[in-house]
Amino acid sequence: FAGRQTVKNIADPLPVFKVLTQPGAAAHRVVRAGRLGERKGKIIGFAGAAIIVAAFIAVGIYYLQPPPEDPILAMPTGPTIAVLAFENMSGDPEQEYFSDGITEEIITKLSRFSNLHVIARNSTFQYKGKSVDVRQVGQELGARYVLEGSVRKTRNKIRVTAQLLETAAGTHLWAETYDRRLSVTKLFDLQDEITEQVVSSIAGSHGIIARTGLDRLRGKATDNLDAYQCVLRVYEYLQIHTANRHIKARDCLEQTIEIEPNYATAWGWLGYIYAETNRHGFNLGMGESNTLDRALKVARRAVELYPSSQVAHFGLAAARFERHEIELFYPEAERALALNPNNVVILAALGLWMAESGNWKRGVAMVEKAAKLNPNHPGWYHIAFFFDRYRAGEYEQALSEAQKINIQDYYRMHLLQAAALGQLGRKEQARAAVLSLLRLFPDYPAKAYEDFRHYNVPAELIDAHRLFYSVPRGPY
Repeated sequence: FAGRQTVKNIADPLPVFKVLTQPGAAAHRVVRAGRLGERKGKIIGFAGAAIIVAAFIAVGIYYLQPPPEDPILAMPTGPTIAVLAFENMSGDPEQEYFSDGITEEIITKLSRFSNLHVIARNSTFQYKGKSVDVRQVGQELGARYVLEGSVRKTRNKIRVTAQLLETAAGTHLWAETYDRRLSVTKLFDLQDEITEQVVSSIAGSHGIIARTGLDRLRGKATDNLDAYQCVLRVYEYLQIHTANRHIKARDCLEQTIEIEPNYATAWGWLGYIYAETNRHGFNLGMGESNTLDRALKVARRAVELYPSSQVAHFGLAAARFERHEIELFYPEAERALALNPNNVVILAALGLWMAESGNWKRGVAMVEKAAKLNPNHPGWYHIAFFFDRYRAGEYEQALSEAQKINIQDYYRMHLLQAAALGQLGRKEQARAAVLSLLRLFPDYPAKAYEDFRHYNVPAELIDAHRLFYSVPRGPY
């Protein structure tokens, strides 16, 4: 008997036995003991054999289980929690970055734990600035628990209040107030402290989460509050991709790495922002090749500074994708996903890029998971769904997905609608979509193939499904 051991996917520890497969001193001692008392030995032998058989059955059941599903695609288990935007009580609109940042950090750290289903920021921030009933939030988002709070920031002090509520009856389960002198180090300590309280109140009943897990999640911090706020500007851009938000995030991050050259998170996000410069043509002042070289350089620096940073590997994956280095993109994407498979922003972006580059099954499944975690997801999620339906010849469904993209002044929304409408033979509607496309991208007919290849859409898909040839031609 080797004691009771904890094994994967089985809740209770199992009795474990060592089985002798070769003769030895221990085996001889067992034989001699058996001869001293034959009846007793038989009883013990039968009992021992039964235990060993039971152990083998338990182990056999475990190993004969069907292989687990892809861990990246597995939905988190356990209770669902919605973290509402912490209210800015400072009376200064500029401090919205501060209160939003605390909320964002709590969501990110909670979502790392697979035994919590954390509703994404997009869905919870729709209640920002509103007086809401947590029971309504629970019904609309399917959340069992709600965390809400407020931030009051003065020149050198901060007060954060947080409370955890159960949505079924609106009852309070836990509340705390934190008064701290303001510094970034204390801010990050505060965020960790709140997260630990939530985890002990909710996740504790589903299993012990080691403190070392939180230490790994915390990653590298900066001692400069302005640098941290620059990263928060990236969060703004991630919600709505516009040239204005892009340039603000890019300029601020460039200043940050000058002030804080060891801040890995800023380097990682800057790699992503540079890649987005090429992807969308935003603020392309330095030239395409120069932009991609810089994207690769700064993302590599992020990984060098902090190899366990999800943002660093995400930035490097973005740079590889935009450079059309698909064979190098996938390993970086998988590294980023492994570090936090429930970060919906990174999960959805990488899923879209995988789908666009031809890995349809996995890419679409990743975006679908992100959409489930984030019911109020951005419209660009539906680009992946459009391509999946379109390549299957399901043009009605493809059109429906294209109409959900709903991004103002985004030429691809009109392009994809025109493609689906063209396949359906709805020429007048397709022509209207083409007119909208040409207003935003006048020379698109001459650059259609190049545009699809820019997004790494496989050439065979473009040819086989006539993704751009289906767009009506002629006078518009």
